[in-house]
Amino acid sequence: MLLHFLRLLARAFVSVPGALGSTWLGIVFPVAIALLGELIGVFLFGWAAMKQNWRRTTGIGFAALGIGYTILFLIMVISTTYTDHVNLVATVTGFKNRLQEAQTALNQSVSAVTKEKDEEIGKLKENCAYQSGAAGAFQEQIGGLQGQLNACIVQQKEVPIIRSFMIFRDARPGVPRMEYFLTTNVVRTPAKFVMSCDIPIADSSVSPMTETGASTSSIGQNRISANSVKVDMESPAWSPASPLGVIIYFNPPVSAMPRCSFSAD
Repeated sequence: MLLHFLRLLARAFVSVPGALGSTWLGIVFPVAIALLGELIGVFLFGWAAMKQNWRRTTGIGFAALGIGYTILFLIMVISTTYTDHVNLVATVTGFKNRLQEAQTALNQSVSAVTKEKDEEIGKLKENCAYQSGAAGAFQEQIGGLQGQLNACIVQQKEVPIIRSFMIFRDARPGVPRMEYFLTTNVVRTPAKFVMSCDIPIADSSVSPMTETGASTSSIGQNRISANSVKVDMESPAWSPASPLGVIIYFNPPVSAMPRCSFSAD
C-alpha cells in the first residue's frame, strides 16, 4: 500500500511541470524572474537598502512560491488520482464489454448446439418410430404365418396319414442278419452315420426306402473296426419322408441275437 502511495506522489511530482509548461523550465523560470527582481532592486536602491530588507522581501517571495508549488503539487496529486480512477473505470468497462460479448457468443454457441441436438433427437425418434412400425408389421406377418403353421399342424393331427414302405430282401438265405428301419426328423444331405454292433460285422446293406421299395443311391461304407462301419450317403437326401433300410450281416454261427446301435457322424 505504501509503495503504491509513493508511486502516486512520484507521478504527481513528475506531472507538475506539465501544469506550468512542457518542461521543468516552467518551474525554474518563475524562480529566476523572482531572483532577477531582487537583482534589479539592488541596482535601483543600492545594496545597503536591499541588504537591510532582503531577508524580509526574499523570504516572503520564496514563501509565496513554496505555497503556490505546494498547492500545485496537491492539485496534481488529485488530478493523477482522478486520471487513474478514470482509466480504471475505462479498463473495467472494457473488461465488462468483452465479458458480455464472450457471454453472448457462448450463449449463441450453446443455442446452436442445443438446436442441433434437438434435431438429432427428433431424427432418432422418427427412425425409432419407423423401426417400431416395421417391427410391428413383421410381428403381424410372423403371427399370421404362425397361425397358418398351427392350422396346418392341427389339420395334420386331425387327418391321420398312414404310409407304408416295402421291406426288401436280398438273396442270402441262411446268413445271420439284423434288419433295421432308420428315420430322421431333419433332412440330411449328405447322410453320415456310424453303425456299431456287439459282434463283428461281416457285411451291410443300406438303401433309401420309398412306397414302391428301395431306390438307387450313392452310398459309401468304410469299416472303422471289426464291429463298426461308417456310412456316407451322398444321394438321395435322407429326409423324414424317406427312411433308410439297413441290413447287417454276421458270420455264422451266431449264438445270440446281436445288438446294434446307430449314431450321427
